[in-house]
Amino acid sequence: MALPKDLLPRFLSASVLAPVVLVGLWLGGTVFTLMMAVIALVGVYEWTRICGAPRRDWPVWAALALTILSIATSATLGSGAGLITVLAGAVIFRVALFFAPLARNLTAFGLAYVTIAAIGLVWLRSIPEIGAELVVCLLVAVWATDIGAYFSGRLIGGPRIAPSISPNKTWAGLIGGMACSGLVMALLADVLFDIDWPLHVPVFGAGALLAVVAQVGDFGESALKRRFGVKDSGHIIPGHGGVLDRVDGVLSAAPVMAIVIFLARANGFEF
Repeated sequence: MALPKDLLPRFLSASVLAPVVLVGLWLGGTVFTLMMAVIALVGVYEWTRICGAPRRDWPVWAALALTILSIATSATLGSGAGLITVLAGAVIFRVALFFAPLARNLTAFGLAYVTIAAIGLVWLRSIPEIGAELVVCLLVAVWATDIGAYFSGRLIGGPRIAPSISPNKTWAGLIGGMACSGLVMALLADVLFDIDWPLHVPVFGAGALLAVVAQVGDFGESALKRRFGVKDSGHIIPGHGGVLDRVDGVLSAAPVMAIVIFLARANGFEF
């Protein structure tokens, strides 16, 4: 069997990027916030380019400026203030583009979608003593979803979920991804947080929920790219395409993870 031509670039890119992400995650604080800001800026830029906005068009620069403002507000005044900033900015941005083509209007959604995910990740990492572990759980759950979906889809096959958007994704793959993510989350929660046995059930459910949300994010980006006839969101990562191509599942799962943890902590759940 011939190896994919992009295997070496993909391997080299992963070898460089993975340590950078892990170091940023381990250091936390300003370093992690800046890393998330860079990822968000690239992601928002890629989103605007997918929608066909010219590089020098004002909506591109406005979206990037609002992304910086929202994350800076989150870092200085708190995540709540950052969320209010990005949501208000997205609404104003959408109103400003009211008579613009649909392609431009979609940039308002992309601005909110990517930036809220970044703010959610920064908030998760900022939780004292367990922040890094929570982000690791999120990342591993999304990776487990992809792995479980791939192998169960290949082994079982069956009906496809949305062949016009993503021809290779099946219901069997989704179920396999949910099971894999749930099991991995329960195992990680046991190892990292030493939770009692009854809590493994809701943790498994949270992992399965993240799997569904991650798959929705994957479908969403695929639909966006098909709508505008784009193969990859960008070319910044050799062998991997753009940032959005690599983190689409994480972007959709991060806010859900943040909400789950927020509600758990608000109800007195101690890790």
